[in-house]
Amino acid sequence: PDIKSFTFKSFDFACTSTPKIANMNQSLKGDIDADFKPFSNELNLTILEKAIEESKSQVPVSDKEKEATIACASAMKCDS
Repeated sequence: PDIKSFTFKSFDFACTSTPKIANMNQSLKGDIDADFKPFSNELNLTILEKAIEESKSQVPVSDKEKEATIACASAMKCDS
């Protein structure tokens, strides 16, 4: 329930920059610019699996849907 914020100026949107990821379910509040980490498939999977587990009573997600979500994030490419 805590309000989190970040600024776009803290990100490099060049195609050559490393994408970043943040777990919005962490107990953080206020400016979370420094809490973004370099994107990795492993970190993405960890965050996704925890989100699926924590919300399974309200939003069931099948293994097929989980795999599709992982594949989608891995397939995104920057097109300059």
